[in-house]
Order: sequence, then C-alpha cells, then structure tokens
Amino acid sequence: MIPLRKSHVLIIGTPRSGTTLFCSMLGCHPEIALLSEDLNCGEFKLVSKKVVGNKLCIPNQIELQQSYFRSSFDHVYGELQKYLNKLRLKFGQKTPIPRSRKARLSIKDYQQNSDIDLVVFGVVRSPFQGIVSILNRGSQSEDIACYRWKRGIEILYTLISSNNNNEQVHIVYYDNLVKNPQITMVKCLDFLHCEFSDEVLKGYLHTPQYQGNKTIDRNKISQGLEKDLTHAIFKQYPEIKDKYISLIKQAL
Repeated sequence: MIPLRKSHVLIIGTPRSGTTLFCSMLGCHPEIALLSEDLNCGEFKLVSKKVVGNKLCIPNQIELQQSYFRSSFDHVYGELQKYLNKLRLKFGQKTPIPRSRKARLSIKDYQQNSDIDLVVFGVVRSPFQGIVSILNRGSQSEDIACYRWKRGIEILYTLISSNNNNEQVHIVYYDNLVKNPQITMVKCLDFLHCEFSDEVLKGYLHTPQYQGNKTIDRNKISQGLEKDLTHAIFKQYPEIKDKYISLIKQAL
C-alpha cells in the first residue's frame, strides 16, 4: 500500500517569539491538528485531519541540522534521566527540571522527508520584546537570550533565502499576527489550502500566557522596525541586521 501523503506544518521560532500563540490559533482550525514541542515526531501518528504538524523552538529544541552525536547523546541522557527520576520518587525526592533536549528530527530532516507536503512557518518577534521575554519569563541569562534570538534569525534567514519556489517557508511577524490576526491567518491558511475559520481567532483562549484575557494583548507589539534596529544586539552582531530587516519585509 502506498503511504498517504500528509500536509505537514512545522512552526518554528525562538522561545517567547509568539510560536505558542500562533500554534494555538492554527490548531483551532477544524481541519488542522497540531502538537506543541513534541520531541519524538508524534505528529506523524496524527490521523483524521487534513493537516498535521508540530511547534518547536529554535535553537534549543530544533536546529537546521542535527549532529549524530547530539541525537545519540540526547536519547541516552533522556533514558538515564527517566531512571534517576524513578529512584528520586522512590526515596521521596523532588525531580529536577529536565535539561532541554533536541527533537529527533532537524529542520533539514523534515524538508527531506518525501512522504509529506511540508509548509514551514517561522515566527519572528522584535528583539526588544523577544529577548526581554526570554530573560524574564524564560529565566535565562542575557547571553543565552541574545544567542537564541540571534540564532533564530540566522536559521530563518537561511531557510527563506533557499526557499526558491516560495511555497514551503513563510515568515509570520508577531506584530502582524497580534494587530491583524484575521488578515494574517487568512494568508497562512491559504498556504495550507484551508478555508478561513473564525475559530482560529479564539486561539489565544488556549494559550497559557493569555489565560483570563478577553482578547489578544496588543500592548506586547513593538514600536516598529526603526526602533528595533536601535537594539544593542545589532551593534554586537552587525551581520544580523540585514537578515532581520529582510525577514520583516517578507513577513505575512
């Protein structure tokens, strides 16, 4: 039997960039089933929906390419961690917060899978909002926060630059998603060959950060590209400036 080809969505972006909100909105569509941060390719087992997919954060959960050593190490480490946690529970000790692991597949692995029709959505957010949010809510150091944001821009720029047919990779700008959710979602759903559904506009209700809100918080948008470019990260890494500008200009 010839395996059924699936329309497959991969949502990627740095932590705190709006990937969870976008995933929740897209996942509210009646023809779409999405997982959030599943590291074991569970989305390939989803059935009965026209479109399936997963949301992963770059670079801590997924990279452009996965080294064999890192993949093997993560598997062994994960199994050891499960065993040690069982021992801790047995003796009444608390289990530690697990170390971030990489997904089994890299972005390139998804792209090279001939059994799926892949659409990649990369979510981009202003460095002022994104980096600060990683620092505050992600409890990371400034160096790690800046590295993750910078690496996210590098990966998305590489993907969009090699996206010759303009069909597989698309950039979603957080500000556009929040300010004009319906216009942005119509464009995204069109790439998935899905009709617009009002249900996607209720996605914020299923996003942990928006619990209790009656609408999407528009206070979290940036002050615009000109203001973004004054961020210190562009002085520290000047080569990232043109890449960020390019992504914003191509964003949905």
